[in-house]
Amino acid sequence: MKKCSKCSMSKIMAEYYKNHRMKDGYYNACKSCLAESDRAWRARNKGKIAEMNLAYRTKNKTAIAEKNRAYQNTGSCVECSSPCYFTADRCHACFKPQQLKGADSTKWRDNNITYSTAHKRVRALHGSASAHSCVDCNGKAGQWSYIHGCPNEKSELQPSGSLLPYSPDPSYYEARCVPCHKAFDVEVV
Repeated sequence: MKKCSKCSMSKIMAEYYKNHRMKDGYYNACKSCLAESDRAWRARNKGKIAEMNLAYRTKNKTAIAEKNRAYQNTGSCVECSSPCYFTADRCHACFKPQQLKGADSTKWRDNNITYSTAHKRVRALHGSASAHSCVDCNGKAGQWSYIHGCPNEKSELQPSGSLLPYSPDPSYYEARCVPCHKAFDVEVV
């Protein structure tokens, strides 16, 4: 235990940053007090910080450019064949992850998933609902709608207290516009 020099509270040593210059090897102020002090200093010195950053970027322009070039990947995007930058799984032109989709994905493990993950699976397999037509009115769809009847049906408790049914199987979803989706859910329930 150690007493903080700023808030005067006794806290365990894990609440203090290490500092080899101090007698006991830790700062005198706790982590939360140092963080608050740092936030206050940054708020008071926004102009000074901007000047320091500009001076650093100006002085080290070539070093920064070399460092950025070193991080670039010379591969090409699987989808559009343009050069990839940033990391190997990002495409500069498409700027989206290049990953296996659906059942081929390493993250597609089992049926013990949440409502959110079920909808992510549907989007990964079929794309955005807005790219499809509504199955009821042939207008532009806006949401993926669970059609019910899945033998592995799950349900998730909503903040309102109601249960929201969903399926871990993407084949039990259809694209619908928002009004048709609401009407379908009212009809089914």
